[in-house]
Amino acid sequence: MTGKYSGGLRPAGSRLRLFGRFFRYSNERAQQAALAYTTLFQEHEIDPVHGALSFVINRPFVASTLVGATSVRQLQHNVACMEVTLSREILDGIQSIYQRCGTPSS
Repeated sequence: MTGKYSGGLRPAGSRLRLFGRFFRYSNERAQQAALAYTTLFQEHEIDPVHGALSFVINRPFVASTLVGATSVRQLQHNVACMEVTLSREILDGIQSIYQRCGTPSS
C-alpha cells in the first residue's frame, strides 16, 4: 500500500527482492487492486497504509494484525492507523473494489 512496488518496482532490500515466496502479490490483478485501494484512500486524504490497517483492525473476525514493520520508524507509522476512522463512503468504496477485483493474490 505504500506504492513502493508500483509498476513492477522491486527496491533493494524489499521483501519482493529478498524473498521469492511473495510473487503472488506482484501479479497484474494484485497491482490493479492495490492501485484502486491506494487511490480510494488518497481521495479521502488518508494514508493508504493507515486506511488498510484500520480496515483490517476493525473487522470483527480479526484477532490480530501483522504489520511486517522492518524499522521503528515504520512501526510508528503503522501504529498511527489507530487514529483513523473509515467513513461509510470509504467502506462502500472498499467493498466496490473488492467486488471488482476479488482476492487477486490467490
